[in-house]
This record gives sequence, structure tokens and C-alpha cells, in this order.
Amino acid sequence: MLTITDRAAQAVRDYAATMPEVAGKQLRIFVEHGGCSGVRYGFAFDDRHEGDTVLDAGGLQVLLDASSAQVLDGAEVDFVDDERGRGFVVDNPALAAGGCGCACDGC
Repeated sequence: MLTITDRAAQAVRDYAATMPEVAGKQLRIFVEHGGCSGVRYGFAFDDRHEGDTVLDAGGLQVLLDASSAQVLDGAEVDFVDDERGRGFVVDNPALAAGGCGCACDGC
């Protein structure tokens, strides 16, 4: 199961509070497969769709489509704010092993 830290959940709530157009929507976290470049994670406010997994992260509703839920199983989303920058960080041990399984030299 995907874990959302309290710090990340609060950062989403703080951001959503500044955007009236997302009222009533939930946070969707999704995975885009990039071939040899691995995966990219995306965050968007969205409505629930049939087949979505819904997680509760301290009162924050998080939506995952079936494919993204599989890739994110065991991952953690955190929010960092330090000298290197500010933003969301996804730690996904399942993808840390490396190698993409394609026939390119970039893996």
C-alpha cells in the first residue's frame, strides 16, 4: 500500500486551500511509464473514477488507478523543504533495483 506522510498530506491541504477550483476534488497520484527513462509520477486534483483505489491519508482522500496502485505498492510520498529545494518526493523501493527491461543502452 502507498504511504503518504503527514507532512505531504498537509502540503496538499495547504495548496488546495489556495485553489477554490479544486474544492470537492481529491488528490490523484499517477504513474506514467517512460520506457528507458523509467517512470514519472504525477499529482493532480480529480474526481473519483470507477475502479479507483481510494486511500485516506489523515483525512486527505488519495485516488489511484489500478495500474498506478500496483507500481506504487510499498512506496512513500513525502514533502521536503530544505536547501536543495521544495516539493514532493516519491520513495519507491520496488523500482530502486534498476534496469527497465528494454533493449536500450540507457538502463
